[in-house]
Amino acid sequence: MKTKYVTSIAAVVVILASMWAGVAQAGTVLPSLHVGSILQRYLHYPDGSHNVITVISIHDLEHFGVPKAKVSILWKLPGGDRVAQQADTDEHGLARFRLRSAEHGTYQLSVTGVYKSGWVYDPKQNHVTYASSIVR
Repeated sequence: MKTKYVTSIAAVVVILASMWAGVAQAGTVLPSLHVGSILQRYLHYPDGSHNVITVISIHDLEHFGVPKAKVSILWKLPGGDRVAQQADTDEHGLARFRLRSAEHGTYQLSVTGVYKSGWVYDPKQNHVTYASSIVR
């Protein structure tokens, strides 16, 4: 009876670990990561240009920052042009992006992917994947 009970607890722990950690590949349970937040602002310069600055946080399932993850984004500029960028997260799980431009209007940003070796990107866990700012 004792062995059966221990086996059942072990099975429950394995199931819960799989749910918390992400998808199993080749028998290995991989931890998952997702987009936690996007903060955006802009700075004006005397020459009429500005920087649109974005900070994206990447979290694990326990909402701790994930360092060394690669975050891919796509900007849509006010004139319709699109600009792709990538950045790595720092030790706190923050990826920083900067776009300098002289265009005024709406800057839209979408997260197109998150990657870290040995981890699984779980977009269903994302809190947000889009941000926009109106630069006047």
